[in-house]
Amino acid sequence: MPNNKIKFWILLILLNCFLFLPKYLIEYNSSTFFPHANFLHFSLYDSFKFLFVRYNYDIFRINVDLFLLVFIFYFLRKRINLKKYAWYAGIYYVVMFLFIVYYNVLEKVFLIKPVLYDDLYLFKLGFINSGGRLSLLLVAEILFFFVIVWLSVKLFQYFFTLVLDIQFGKKSKIVLGIIGLLLMINIFKSGLTFEPHHTFQSTFLMMADNVQYSVEAFHNLKQFDIKKLNRQMNYDQYQLKKKPNVYFLFVESYGKILYENQNLRPKYLELMESCQNKLQANGFHVFSQFSTSPVSGGGSWISYSSVMFGFNLKNQATYLSLMKIAETADYNHQFRWFNKQGYRNYRLISMPDNENLKVPWELYSRFYGADEWIRFKDLDYHGIQYGFGPSPPDQYSISYANDYIQKKGITPYTLFFISQNSHSPFYCPDSVVTNWRSLNNTKQMSKSTSVFLKNPNFNDYSKAITYDLASFVQFITTEGKDNDIFILIGDHQPPMLTDEDAGFETPVHIIVRDSMFGSGFSKYGFTPGMLITGNHKAIKHEGVYSMFMHEFIKNYGTDTTHLPVYRPEGIQKEYHE
Repeated sequence: MPNNKIKFWILLILLNCFLFLPKYLIEYNSSTFFPHANFLHFSLYDSFKFLFVRYNYDIFRINVDLFLLVFIFYFLRKRINLKKYAWYAGIYYVVMFLFIVYYNVLEKVFLIKPVLYDDLYLFKLGFINSGGRLSLLLVAEILFFFVIVWLSVKLFQYFFTLVLDIQFGKKSKIVLGIIGLLLMINIFKSGLTFEPHHTFQSTFLMMADNVQYSVEAFHNLKQFDIKKLNRQMNYDQYQLKKKPNVYFLFVESYGKILYENQNLRPKYLELMESCQNKLQANGFHVFSQFSTSPVSGGGSWISYSSVMFGFNLKNQATYLSLMKIAETADYNHQFRWFNKQGYRNYRLISMPDNENLKVPWELYSRFYGADEWIRFKDLDYHGIQYGFGPSPPDQYSISYANDYIQKKGITPYTLFFISQNSHSPFYCPDSVVTNWRSLNNTKQMSKSTSVFLKNPNFNDYSKAITYDLASFVQFITTEGKDNDIFILIGDHQPPMLTDEDAGFETPVHIIVRDSMFGSGFSKYGFTPGMLITGNHKAIKHEGVYSMFMHEFIKNYGTDTTHLPVYRPEGIQKEYHE
């Protein structure tokens, strides 16, 4: 009995750790075999968190599926046929291992989350390119697969015979109790987890999540024929007689809740009046309206990509699928059209790079049509960082980026930026400063009671939105040129403070000195001023592209007799017709 118990634990540990071996081998250069050597030097909170989440991809984690397979058999051993159950367990174990290998390898190759629907196409393409026939190598691989399955089944048959022959003693129960307690804490804090950086991982949930993404991608991408979509938009026929610079400034978590929540509305109305007065005093005209975002509470990239594409990307699956297919580089989205018109597209991302996260900048550049990225490392920032990231003050980031662009002297250009300080946990500087460069020397911290992914404080949210909008208005009034166009748009409603019942509307502000251009948006329900008034039906994020192009060509195009069609539903409606 004691020997069988030792064999049981050794085999269980080996079967468990083997499932995490692929990720460790793939990340060998950036991971250590044992968990972090400085674990004991962490704070108490960080040490406890380290038990559940870490980016050192060691093998000392728990595969929840394997433990369930074992303990379901243990508790039902008198009712379960050992040989049949061993077949189920053996096959499932091989499937788990192969899926883990697939997921980790492709994530390493593409640097974005794999979606099985897309990758099956890649496998098919690889098969076709290899000759599209059953080669000896392929036959050998198929035979090898069946041999591995057979060996796995035999191994589980032996393993379950050990289970039948043991009784858990005090030490075993203590170990299992600790694992069970940690799992319960993990579920309570984060739910059932499955991402590679989690200690407790359910491969079944990882596969189910991927299947769900694949189904969504399949349905959404059936309508995404890039050549057909480009013909529908057909913006290449338009040329410009005048080329104003365009700033696309997305305000993170800037939602309609500011109008509807009585805790937020009074201070927001004061902010709108202050911003309006400052813009007006500096010769700027503002026109505002609500726009319905495709997401709420998160997924900023889906929101602003839907604006950029003029197509409702709907969810993460569609976004990832479009990013991975090479044909997307031919899609005539907003920034690619600007590029064809001679614009240089800048994208500012102020959040510091995560050394554990490799970003596919080349892939992102192709997808977004970005000519140049202005990143944290370019900002020469040494002051206090705030909120999500954490990141520099948005006032500093946008001002530094603009100064960088002006020194280059290349016109025309576009600049895209999504604010960081109004991102959960809503932690920002106390106020906007007169000289943005002074922020580099700031040493005094502001206060925030909110914590990322926890229920935030209304005051922190209000302060963060106030700070970012005031920062952008300060930037516009001090740096804006006569022909510059500024588009401020909320990406989605704030997380945790709202739900789907609160709606998906976010404010949009068109800010220009050219009143003729700005007043043209009245036909879409835009009203003068920062404050949105009236009961006009909200536009949609996916309709912004065609709306902007209609007014842009009308004012700055060489031929204004045949204008682009406004598509309030984005490209989808006309595409289906």
